[in-house]
Amino acid sequence: MFISFLGYKTYYEVYGKDSDSAPVIFLHGGPGSTCDSFRSLTKYVDITGRKWILYDQLGCGNSSSDLPIYLYSSKTWIEELENLIKKLQLEEYYLLGHSWGGMLAILYTLKSEHVGLKGLILSSTLSSAKLWYEEGQRLMSYLSEEDQKALSSFNNQSLEYQIAQLHYYQRYVSSNKKTSNEYISQQLSSHNQSYQIAWGNDEFTPTGELKDYEVTDQLKQIKVPTLILSGTDDESTPLINKTIYDNLGGYKEWILTPNSNHSSFINNQKYVEQINKFIRKVDKNEI
Repeated sequence: MFISFLGYKTYYEVYGKDSDSAPVIFLHGGPGSTCDSFRSLTKYVDITGRKWILYDQLGCGNSSSDLPIYLYSSKTWIEELENLIKKLQLEEYYLLGHSWGGMLAILYTLKSEHVGLKGLILSSTLSSAKLWYEEGQRLMSYLSEEDQKALSSFNNQSLEYQIAQLHYYQRYVSSNKKTSNEYISQQLSSHNQSYQIAWGNDEFTPTGELKDYEVTDQLKQIKVPTLILSGTDDESTPLINKTIYDNLGGYKEWILTPNSNHSSFINNQKYVEQINKFIRKVDKNEI
């Protein structure tokens, strides 16, 4: 299904049975990814007793692509989310954002009136591009000297760089080699303007529109209940997530999952159960 936005189209999908409970809107990562990874969770939607809304952000997946360069920005994606909520006539809702999607959820909450927002689920995300860069450099230091040297060359077209990047991804992003290769191929694709313009050429060094993303000091303004989810082996490191947790202004919970990396949410029933437990607590005013 599609809704119109700025003369373009936003693709979305709805899962779950009709319910009076507030739906969950899923915000995918990237920038430049799609809602595909969330589809692996939809078989568990009935656990939550509410609708889930998945969508591809503008410039991604089945939504309109080949946009003017100025539209590949956080401003566009915030306004697109506002448009989605308005067009679907959602009076109440939760936002779940993974990685870049969590950044989008935070920016939306800070910069929008967010009427009807009942709570946030921030999954493996960040509040500071600078801290992300610093932690990425630290994580790289655990790789082999050969891999570190290749990554420090910043030549993401070289075979050595791509092999080193794969090793980083398998350790901190996805232990599944196929999934890691898909991440890298997506970043290197000349068609993935969303990622390259908004973030940069690789995970480690933000050089795009989001390079100055720094909202840590503003997190105290967020008063809606918030659940933070991350893994011990995640490129969204415990320090990154503790920084978010410590600075949030409202009710908050943080679940740090052992032996889990950036993509451990995929096809993970326990992940859905953790989300559901938090949302039901909010719905029942038990926080």
